[in-house]
Amino acid sequence: YPEMSLTLVGKGPLLEDMKKLVEDLGVENKVSFEPFIDYALLSEYLRDFEVFIHPSCYSEQRDCEGGAPVVLLDAQATGMPVIATTHCDIPAEVVDGETGKLTDEKDIPALTKAIIEFCAMPQEAYHEYALSARAHVVENFSVRQNAGLNLETYKKVLVKKTNYLS
Repeated sequence: YPEMSLTLVGKGPLLEDMKKLVEDLGVENKVSFEPFIDYALLSEYLRDFEVFIHPSCYSEQRDCEGGAPVVLLDAQATGMPVIATTHCDIPAEVVDGETGKLTDEKDIPALTKAIIEFCAMPQEAYHEYALSARAHVVENFSVRQNAGLNLETYKKVLVKKTNYLS
């Protein structure tokens, strides 16, 4: 897929090794590195891309960031499908086969296959993923909707607490 490019965002202990690998492979014109994206600019920044790839996994010590990365919702909210792993709560945010593709953690062949599927995907199929990604966030993760659900939960807790104290 000669038209494909990759932007890696973040910094960490492997950054210099990754840059060296890109140089050794001679793909500097296809891979770029961004150390940080200001969250206030993230939505606009993401509009320049077609697929968001986020392969999370447990460390060898079984450490993890836990929960569900909000950036996956941010990406889908722009209408961008996501390729991610079944790590922690990610499957609650990305619907496999509808809003993106999920693979098992550290399954490099499956991750590669998912990337190739998106590269080779007909435009109509990609468009369906994009529409589903955006709709999924709007329908399930709106601030207004979740604030209302939280309010109802708090009311129930208060009623139970009041009944308990009576």
